[in-house]
Amino acid sequence: MEPTEMMRSLRAQKLSLREIADRLGVSHQTVFYALGGKRSKTPKRTAANDNSTAGRVVRLSPWNGGCSTTSGMAPVTVPHIPTLDTAEVEPSDRELLLAGLQVASQQVAA
Repeated sequence: MEPTEMMRSLRAQKLSLREIADRLGVSHQTVFYALGGKRSKTPKRTAANDNSTAGRVVRLSPWNGGCSTTSGMAPVTVPHIPTLDTAEVEPSDRELLLAGLQVASQQVAA
């Protein structure tokens, strides 16, 4: 009987990977992969200070106390939040009221 077949038969007997590995004199990782085991893909790690600009707005912000020259400006990423001025459709009167803006028709009447 081949080692892989032996591993399968021992696994069918409800033995753990370590018990199978001990009986056959191999590592438990060898048994794991021989039985068709695959590692799950882990999500790609990102650093806490990642300056990825995907979905973010990059603005220059003073970092040396507010010097007026651009030499003291550093790129800072800010989450992009859509606002009424960048919307593709006209906001409704209700949306304007919720945003704290006066509706044009009310302004003219007053």
